[in-house]
Amino acid sequence: MARNLLNCFFYNIITRQKPLNRQFLNLLVLFCFWQGLYSQHSAQKLAYPVNTDDLDEICPVVSGDNGILFFTRVADPNCEKTLIVDGVDISLTLPADEYRDKLRKVYSQIANRLIADPYASTYNQDIWYTKLVEGVPHGIFHPGYPINDALPNSICSGYGAANAYLVINRFSKTGGIDRGFSVSEMERGDFSFPEPLLIDGFNKSGSEVNLTAASDSSVVILAMKDDDGSGGMDLYVCFRLGPDRYSQPVNMGPSLNTEWRESTPVLSQDLKKIYFTSDRPGGLGKGDIYCSERKDFTYTSWSRPVRLNPPVNSPYDDSHPHVGRDGDIFYFTSNREGSSDIFKAKLKREKLPREISVTITVINGTTGKTCQAELTWGEAYQDLRPGYFRARDGKAKYIFYENKPMVFKAANRDLYSDEVIIDPQ
Repeated sequence: MARNLLNCFFYNIITRQKPLNRQFLNLLVLFCFWQGLYSQHSAQKLAYPVNTDDLDEICPVVSGDNGILFFTRVADPNCEKTLIVDGVDISLTLPADEYRDKLRKVYSQIANRLIADPYASTYNQDIWYTKLVEGVPHGIFHPGYPINDALPNSICSGYGAANAYLVINRFSKTGGIDRGFSVSEMERGDFSFPEPLLIDGFNKSGSEVNLTAASDSSVVILAMKDDDGSGGMDLYVCFRLGPDRYSQPVNMGPSLNTEWRESTPVLSQDLKKIYFTSDRPGGLGKGDIYCSERKDFTYTSWSRPVRLNPPVNSPYDDSHPHVGRDGDIFYFTSNREGSSDIFKAKLKREKLPREISVTITVINGTTGKTCQAELTWGEAYQDLRPGYFRARDGKAKYIFYENKPMVFKAANRDLYSDEVIIDPQ
C-alpha cells in the first residue's frame, strides 16, 4: 500500500518558517509574489450581526438596486410573534404558555409530526435584512407584520419591479397559510400584505419547493419533486401568462436534472445562466453549487452544468446561490463553520498584473533532507495533469501566467504525496 509522503507547508518568503513535520515527506512552497495582489475570489463570511454563532442564516437575496441584502434567520427566539386566528392576533390575547402551545400545534400540523419546541423549530423562519453601502453590510433590520409573522417566512427572489419580492406561502388576512408563493412590495421599510402568485397546476407545499424569478419576471423557475421528474427535486420553468400569473411547470430537461436533488435555483441578470444546488455524484460536499448556460429561448436546453470551484464549494453543504446584478458578486449559504451562514465571493478573476513564481522543494520527512521526486501538475479541480517535471535535486520552479489555481503532486517510487492546490489569488 502506498504511504502518504508529503505534508504541505506554505510560506510567504518574508514570514517566519514553522518547524517541518518529520514524518515522511514534506513539501516546502516558497512564493515570490507582487504585493499589490488582493483576493478577488475568496469567500468571505459576513460578520455579525448578519451571521450569528448559534443560529442558521440562509437564502440571501439582494435588492434590484444592490442596496439591501435580505436573508432568512431560523429558530431565533426573538422572532415575530404575530399569529392571526380568525382575524385576531392571539399573541396579544393569550397568555405566553397558551400561545406557545397553540404555536406548537400549528407547526406540528404543518410538519405532519410533533414539534416539541416551536421556537427552536426550523419552521420558525423570519426575514431580516441589512443595508449595503458600497457592498458592505450596515445595520440589521427585522421587519414586522405582515411580511413576518409566527408562520414560516422567507424572501426567495426579487420580482420585476425594483421593490417587489416573492415570498414563500400564501396568506389570508384572517389567518393561516396555504401552499404556494406570494408577492409583497417594500416602501420605506414597510411591506404590503403578500398577494398570491398564481402558477397553473401547481399544488406543492413550501417545504417541497424553491422558486426564483427572472429579472424581468418573464419566467419563474421552480425546484420541486414531481411525478414526471427524475426522482429527486428537479428544476421546472413557468412562463408568464399575465400579471402575477404563470403557466404550468415544464421540466427543464436532462441537461440540468438528474436522479439526484436539484434545488435553490437563481438566474443571472441577463437570463443566460442558471445557478443551482445539487447533491449529484462528483461534488465536494453534501451539496454543491453548479452553473449552466442557456442554449436557446426554450429554457429546456442547457449546457452541461459545471460545479463552481472552491472557495465557493467546500466539503460541507453549500447552497442558495444569489448572483448580483454585475454577474460577479456572489452570495451563498454554507455550513462550513458549523451553523449555516451567509457568505460573499467574487466569480470573476482579474488578469495577473505580472507573473508569479513558485519554488517547490521536496523534503524527506524522515531525514529532513531534500530528495528527488517526480512532480506533476495541472489546472486544479480538473481531471488532467498535463505538467511533468523530474526534480533530480528535489526542487522545481513554476510560473503562473494566468490567474488559475493549479494542483501539484510529488512521487518517489511507490510513495505519493497529497495533492497541493496553489491559488495565485
